Amino acid sequence: MKAILKYELPEEMHEHAYALAGLDALLLIDNLLSEIRSELNHHGGQLHEWQAEVYNDSTNHFERRKVTACQYTLERVRDLVLEWRQERRLPELA
Repeated sequence: MKAILKYELPEEMHEHAYALAGLDALLLIDNLLSEIRSELNHHGGQLHEWQAEVYNDSTNHFERRKVTACQYTLERVRDLVLEWRQERRLPELA
């Protein structure tokens, strides 16, 4: 079986670009879920700790501070992403 998608360019250039970006979007979702899983299960990955600029009211300046991920926020984000993926019937990467 073959599937062929045809687009009338340039009229349907946006639809064409969306179709081409589909795999990248699935990879992005998978990477995000992997980072969340890494932090929740192993306290590691890019979400574990990072530098952020925080405004200090007493000095009236931004300061760089080390911040860490909030477990409850990450769990909620994970649940929402999984729910939205299921609602849209997006496939999981094999």
